[in-house]
Amino acid sequence: MHAGLYFMKGVSYKDMMEEQPLLDMYKATLEGTEIINGRKHHVLLLEAKITGLSYPKRRAWVDAE
Repeated sequence: MHAGLYFMKGVSYKDMMEEQPLLDMYKATLEGTEIINGRKHHVLLLEAKITGLSYPKRRAWVDAE
């Protein structure tokens, strides 16, 4: 499975229609790194900066390459 699909599993239609950039809505913190399918990924914790979001916290795996 491609690493990008991990993030997409928990995304709703409403989330896909958000017009604001994630960095405007969330504070990102680097939690660490993981190897997925032999590739290094950064693990980010995203915590809401504003109220009323569907998910007050998100976690994202971003390919380091």
